[in-house]
Amino acid sequence: MEIIGKIVEFTAPETGTSDKGTWKRRQVIVKTLDQNPVQIAFTAIGARYDEAEKHVIGEIVRVRFGVSSRKVNDRWFSDILLWEIKEV
Repeated sequence: MEIIGKIVEFTAPETGTSDKGTWKRRQVIVKTLDQNPVQIAFTAIGARYDEAEKHVIGEIVRVRFGVSSRKVNDRWFSDILLWEIKEV
């Protein structure tokens, strides 16, 4: 899936360690350019984190993304994962 919108915010970077080593992530908040705009928080992890760091607030971008869900303790959680972000 993909959208075009304007970057309105970056959340603070998060880092941690897993079985596969260290990781870093942050969210990129993009406001769509539709008649009824919505803001979407995309999670940028690993190499996508580095790609997102090349962009700035106010920039118009095309974002390709996927949705992922997981069950933890009988509760469902979803993420909107950033796959690609490019300036329009």
